[in-house]
Amino acid sequence: MPGKNILVVEDDRISGAYIQNVLTRLGYDAPLVVDTGEDAVHKAVETRPDLVLMDIGLAGEMTGIQAAVQIREKTGIPLIYLTALSDAQTIHEAKVTGPFGFISKPFHEQVLHMAIEIAMYRHEMEERMRENEAWLKTILAGIGDAVVATDHKSRVRFMNPVAEKLTGWEEKEALGRYLDEIFHLIGGETGAPAQSPVGQAIRDKAPVSQKNHVLLVRRNGQTLAIEDSASPIRDVSGNVTGVVMVFREVCGLEHGKRSAGKSGD
Repeated sequence: MPGKNILVVEDDRISGAYIQNVLTRLGYDAPLVVDTGEDAVHKAVETRPDLVLMDIGLAGEMTGIQAAVQIREKTGIPLIYLTALSDAQTIHEAKVTGPFGFISKPFHEQVLHMAIEIAMYRHEMEERMRENEAWLKTILAGIGDAVVATDHKSRVRFMNPVAEKLTGWEEKEALGRYLDEIFHLIGGETGAPAQSPVGQAIRDKAPVSQKNHVLLVRRNGQTLAIEDSASPIRDVSGNVTGVVMVFREVCGLEHGKRSAGKSGD
């Protein structure tokens, strides 16, 4: 990705100039080299480069790892560590900051080039995914039906406001819980536990809809008559990675009299 702007953080002047020259030969813009973590954070926030090359052992009070944490928190800019420090403890501390690469000195130009290209491509893809997720979440939040999405182990990953209202669970409380904890069904005529269509959707790898008389037991113990359906979520290889539940309250079935033993929302 020629022309991309890269901030170099290196406290050795000769090494900094060499890295800058290498980046220029590779077609990148590297107009600035800073030698402290404090300056790195300041310049990253001020200039918003496309990528940061960060040495770990820096002059000053702030290490490269500490600077990297602040840069990621304040800007989200992708970062690659380029350092001579490669002991196990340093690598472990560096990994938890979420870098997009780790290159040991001395390095080959093509290794650096490849690492930068991969980091920028990965960052671009992640940004697109975040944008798509935000777009989809906005759409799902605005539709009239209740929507709950789970992972492949039936743990809740998303609830829209209608689902929160019907189940009595707020999304922040439901996230990570198993679906049957917040989506408990009973038979409309018998009151006996009823199966949700999730299991069948996973087994059959196909959408399942049930319109028989079922009641959703809300968090406060009240019940609502609903219609519900489930569709598997697939990855690019066709593997089922989760399920999306869609349900709505229906009229014409007496509900609200049965209780699961709780009171209040």
